Amino acid sequence: MMAVSTKSIFNYSFIAMPIAFASVPIYIFLPDYYHQSFGVNLTLLSIVLFSLRIFDAVLDPLIGWYCDRFEHFEKASFIAIVVLFILGITITCTPIFPNKLINLFIGILLATIAFSYLTIFVATKGALWLKSDDEKSTVISIREVFNITGVLIASVLPFILLIFFSQKTSYTIYSIVASMLIILASIFFIKWLNATKVSNQNLHSFKLSNYIRSFNRDGVFLFLAYIMSALGSAIPAVTLVFFSRYILETPDYTGVYIFVYFLGAILFIPFIRKLAINIGIIKTWGLALVFCVFVFAFASLLGKGDIIGFSVISFLAGAGFASELILPSILLAKWIDCDERRNLGNGYYAILAFLGKFCFALATIIALPLLNSQLENSSDNLEITLKIIYCIMPCIAKLVAAVILFIWYKKSKYLSLVG
Repeated sequence: MMAVSTKSIFNYSFIAMPIAFASVPIYIFLPDYYHQSFGVNLTLLSIVLFSLRIFDAVLDPLIGWYCDRFEHFEKASFIAIVVLFILGITITCTPIFPNKLINLFIGILLATIAFSYLTIFVATKGALWLKSDDEKSTVISIREVFNITGVLIASVLPFILLIFFSQKTSYTIYSIVASMLIILASIFFIKWLNATKVSNQNLHSFKLSNYIRSFNRDGVFLFLAYIMSALGSAIPAVTLVFFSRYILETPDYTGVYIFVYFLGAILFIPFIRKLAINIGIIKTWGLALVFCVFVFAFASLLGKGDIIGFSVISFLAGAGFASELILPSILLAKWIDCDERRNLGNGYYAILAFLGKFCFALATIIALPLLNSQLENSSDNLEITLKIIYCIMPCIAKLVAAVILFIWYKKSKYLSLVG
């Protein structure tokens, strides 16, 4: 039985929905949007995005350290970051500077710093809120349902708006919707924060060296598996728009593919959670990765006009992706909930966020220059290159992650994490 009310869970979880609005334009829509609308060179765009994402990733541990060390400033910091979030989304979606690369740089910088802070802060507070595994998994799952709901809305909203408005007006409305939602959600979250008073540390015993000293073998397995799994998700996220445009030749359906992908994720979160309770978290995650590889490999067989086939593949791949949405967070929540790591929760969640950002940066700098060279030269190898990048490389990364998880499952002495 849950020891807290549904209202408390809603007040905590709802903010995940508007936060998700920052992830979609930054990681999926921006390359194609700035390339098609403003003629920004993809290679130059990839360099800017890579640099910003590396900076943002490096900043994540500092954000985690700040949240752990200056917990007494958390409400003021939270409000300031929400303002930063609104500014970043607005500048990114509605360019206000003549030089679009400068606009891109400033907008993404503000939006991703805010996105990182909110993600780390909210995740850590949730991880330390409740004690039992069932309560932790329930709260994390509900939070991720709101997260995916936000992604679903953010995925289709631009395409719906483009039917009625110009591109600039559509993205302006998008930023307004995101801003209104984050303000509303922040009110609920602050109410939850005031009511729960979750504390993660004793300031008098806080030391930076504790992060390294408290790391153990389980942490290494967890973060290694997450790196490969996240890389396997980042590569197709970066190149989906191009796969839809040049392989399937269905650019108008890109929003549909994103929608059904995350629809699969949101529908299968309860199943993944239940399976993890029955057979173990690590084992469930590994099996889900194998399932993703099996399903996603079929994308390499698709071609022009395969809308239904790719929609089915997207839905099933999303079902497998549900495991990556909740299981690493549940494992991390269990791992940090002990005397030696409880006061370092924000820092460790920041490491997880850092690794996710780094994987997106790596995917960007690998994929976009390869595609740009093919596009500029009108190469006959574009289809082969895209399929290798979009289909084969993610499968290899996911398989490596699955192997790491199964080795961890066999070797781990910490049955509380395996189970």
